Amino acid sequence: INNGGEVRAEPKLVFEGGRMVIKSEGGSVVNSGTLTAANASGKGGSIDVIANSVTLTDTSHIDASGSQGGGDILVWGDTETFAQGTLAARGGSGAGGFVEVSSPITLSYGALTDTRADDGTAGTLFLDPGDFTISTGADNLAGGNVNNLVLAINLGLGNVTLDTAAIGSGGAGDISVAAAVNWNSANSLTLTAGNDITVNALIANGGMGGVNLNALGAVTIENGGGQIALSGGSVTVMAGGNFNVNGTATIVTGGGNINVTALGDSTINNAIISAGGDIIIVGNNIMLNGAASLSGGTFSAGAFTGTFTSTSSGSITGGGGLVQIAGTGITIGGNISDTGAIDMDSTTPINLNAAISSNDSDIRFRDDVVVGANFTIASGGGIGDIAFDGTINDDGGRSLTVDAGLGSVTLQNVGNTAPLTAFTANGVGVTFAGDT
Repeated sequence: INNGGEVRAEPKLVFEGGRMVIKSEGGSVVNSGTLTAANASGKGGSIDVIANSVTLTDTSHIDASGSQGGGDILVWGDTETFAQGTLAARGGSGAGGFVEVSSPITLSYGALTDTRADDGTAGTLFLDPGDFTISTGADNLAGGNVNNLVLAINLGLGNVTLDTAAIGSGGAGDISVAAAVNWNSANSLTLTAGNDITVNALIANGGMGGVNLNALGAVTIENGGGQIALSGGSVTVMAGGNFNVNGTATIVTGGGNINVTALGDSTINNAIISAGGDIIIVGNNIMLNGAASLSGGTFSAGAFTGTFTSTSSGSITGGGGLVQIAGTGITIGGNISDTGAIDMDSTTPINLNAAISSNDSDIRFRDDVVVGANFTIASGGGIGDIAFDGTINDDGGRSLTVDAGLGSVTLQNVGNTAPLTAFTANGVGVTFAGDT
């Protein structure tokens, strides 16, 4: 089937667009003209272009826009899809539509897809190759490449999802970001991998749109160039394997949250994670190695099937929300400071080796504490209580100062099995429930 003119599917009802199906079983479709199911009086229609081989030339235009919502476009090649030209599923006063350009074997995408909405929510461009690298190279997903500038332009026109996890996709299912992707809009980028995602370059949005990284395997923000920098959007990570942020890599959100869920380990190696909103990390073992730094409004780490560990150079800084750490074991090697409350909950003794401070807010340890260094736990000069639900013991010649300012200190047993060299507790009220 070769169309160089215009094919139109007229809307059947004022609020429902028409439906167009162009299909060539085992054959090919080449479109260099216009296919339209647009609706000026309601929701856009649907257009399906399906064949063994599909080619949209640079003069091709496919339109399923609607004044009250964008419609749907499917471009599918059983063995190959080559897409240039323009596609549109604009929404008018309703939400933008959904445009899928896919092939399980060979996909080359260099088109522009517009799913914006004047008064509603932008729609989504969905690309479904086998695996790919975002780079400065030509648009040839068959060769494992999608051009970074083409991707950035499309992100200005709507949300974009790149998905290698679909059944039947060729390739290993990996996604690699090897060249910078910069855009400025409320639209979001979603990478969904059937295997691993590796970010080796900058992903940056000056608008409110976010970044979603979903992988059946590992998600890694790599040393030597990997960065995510968002002005107002949030970063969401879902990893079936490990989550790693290495070396000079950074994740920074000016106003959004950073949410990480990993079935494997989450490791921050000398890297920086900073959120204008909250930071939430949930998974197996959670490790802050080297000079790793985490700062955000609220910080929550839930190592519910493993342990939480920070080394001596690592730091956690809260911005006024709750700093909450939970796990089957907790080892704190670096300083923790917050203008809000701090809470630690472990099923085994909490190993403390560094200063912990809040600004007139409560600090609570919900299990036994083992002191491994000389340091101070302080809740500021105002009213901030400090409570130990379990025992406090020494691992060898240590001193501990607990200063609650105008708040109170609640203790259970101090040094009942391993006395500290020195222990000082200051506060308006100091309560001992056990032995000292």
